[in-house]
Amino acid sequence: EHGRGPLLAGEHVVEGQPARTIAHVAHERMARMVVIGIGLHAVVDRLFGTETALEAIRLADRPVLAVAPSFDGLPRRAVVAMDFSPASVRAAEEALLLLDDGGTLILVHAHPHLEDLAWSAAEPAGRSLARRLDAMFDRVVELLDVPASVTVRTETVAGDPADQVLRVAEREGAALVASGSSGMGFLERLMVGSVATRLLRRARVSVLVVPRPEPEEAERIERRLAGD
Repeated sequence: EHGRGPLLAGEHVVEGQPARTIAHVAHERMARMVVIGIGLHAVVDRLFGTETALEAIRLADRPVLAVAPSFDGLPRRAVVAMDFSPASVRAAEEALLLLDDGGTLILVHAHPHLEDLAWSAAEPAGRSLARRLDAMFDRVVELLDVPASVTVRTETVAGDPADQVLRVAEREGAALVASGSSGMGFLERLMVGSVATRLLRRARVSVLVVPRPEPEEAERIERRLAGD
């Protein structure tokens, strides 16, 4: 038990295409999360594990945790790719649940074109953008149920989102990176392309990918992020 409810173990052996079968069983049994191992040592194991995880992400209607061999306990640090979409907020929520007591959750917003948007804090446009992003981060943190023992930090950087999330994860020694499975939040193209796919294919640590929530929940999150 991890302080958030009992953990139940069991076995269920079925035949079928791995990712499709796993997604189906997870839905049928109302699992909270799909957990898939990805091999990082042999090239064939890595390719098979990654592609199976990617297919499960496309098919599953719940979070998918792709576990690296180094994942030997609850992470002390997790990095979340934050584009302020409902899916990225849910990714932060799920990553928070996986953190060990006393852990640190780092929310990273990476914009590939910050330099083109006068990101300098010395310029009026840069200060306005900084205030806007700070307000968005504050609203995300308000949405999270953060235990008293957990620290939440935020970071805004320029560059490719997947590159920057992995850079921060390496710098911080994070054992987990997380992302929503859908990009394109309502703050005009804050992420480009499939960040979750690139994270999964390139990360040397475990990767958590969370789908967009149901429409009613997504609308609630969007209203909160908009300050309504």
